[in-house]
Amino acid sequence: MRPFPTDPDQILSAPFLPEPDWTGFTRKMLSAGEQIGQPRERILVAERDPVAFVAALMAGISRGCDLFLASPDWRDLEWEQVSETASFHRIFGDSPLSAARGAPVGESCRIMVPTGGSSGSLRFCVHTPDTLSSAVGSLSAVLGDAPLSSLNCLPLFHVSGLMQVIRALLTGGVVNFAPWKSLERGDFGTEVSGKFSLSLVSTQLARILEVEGGPAWLKQFGRIFLGGGGTGPGWIESIREHGLPVQFAYGMTETAAMIALGRVGEVDERSTVWARPLPGVKIGLTGAGEIEVETASLFHGYYPEDSGMRLFRTGDLGRMDRKGKLAVLGRKDFVVNTGGEKVNPAEVEAAILRHSPTSVPVALGLPDHEWGERLVVALEGSPVQIDVANLKEEMAKTLASHKIPKQFITGIALPRTPSGKVDRVRLKMELETRMYSH
Repeated sequence: MRPFPTDPDQILSAPFLPEPDWTGFTRKMLSAGEQIGQPRERILVAERDPVAFVAALMAGISRGCDLFLASPDWRDLEWEQVSETASFHRIFGDSPLSAARGAPVGESCRIMVPTGGSSGSLRFCVHTPDTLSSAVGSLSAVLGDAPLSSLNCLPLFHVSGLMQVIRALLTGGVVNFAPWKSLERGDFGTEVSGKFSLSLVSTQLARILEVEGGPAWLKQFGRIFLGGGGTGPGWIESIREHGLPVQFAYGMTETAAMIALGRVGEVDERSTVWARPLPGVKIGLTGAGEIEVETASLFHGYYPEDSGMRLFRTGDLGRMDRKGKLAVLGRKDFVVNTGGEKVNPAEVEAAILRHSPTSVPVALGLPDHEWGERLVVALEGSPVQIDVANLKEEMAKTLASHKIPKQFITGIALPRTPSGKVDRVRLKMELETRMYSH
């Protein structure tokens, strides 16, 4: 594993993309570097093309810039939150925001990776070349010193997509980009071998298993990292039935992706996945059972904070066995993890109330084989009084697609605590009981 290259010549010294992507990357990176007016600019990267995205990212790193990673498909609400977070000297890609002149930023490069967080608002985790390098080092130590190559179908503004590029860059691997929509319909295109890994969330794995030739294609990979939750009994049975080389990954944007790995052989009789912390990662539990992490790959805080923290309480609940293996039980709060995307119920409920101010909505996640958790909204009141189709249409104008509920349950009496608040725990139990009784 080599040090993180921060000079253009160093970055271009070892190809980490296949041809013709590498030639295109080289040209675009040099062009982006020329466009950056001064060192240490604040740059927004929202390129739709993955090669152009990586080119802008690496050009910014080589110029010591502050880089904010973004999705060109964000809606008004997300872009409003971005504009409230920072202004930008330069923007690469599709964004409704405008660049503005300003003084240079700090003295060292930082990479701001977006996360939904538990507050419902969009936030950016502050990472550096050092934190990203540490994450690669931890994974490389457990997998061996071989080049870490992958077929990448995940968005590059997500930490799980970004880190596949960083792993290849630092270990001499190669990243092949594959549009998810192509894989979803069974157009697998590029041949892969056992040297390649594939990172998926449970929703994606389910889709590929359904298409013709999908199981056989998946078995070609050396390993499949499965994240985003959704590892119930049905998943374990499917993975074992097809003989897939799955490793269950636990991690988050704050830790530069995975910090623990679980194998199918270590899943117990109750289908609980037990994951081992990666080398250099210390995982513990608070007295309340919340998972806390110490690792050199830990973020420096949520922008504009830059604290160099080394201990992070994740908001996840867990158990640990005597051998130090971890079982993740779920979120401490009520954030819904659906298809690998975190959705805060408060944000969804606020959107509903903007269009239906007299309703009493409660958003929560119910177990789902495909999505891990299915985003559901329970609404008090008669179904006749609530136009669900119109409500979903209005919500789609301001919220990203993964924040639109998969199901609206109307005509329900919401259980309440003695203080009059909705009892979310009891409601979730009642809905799960209803789901499993049918």
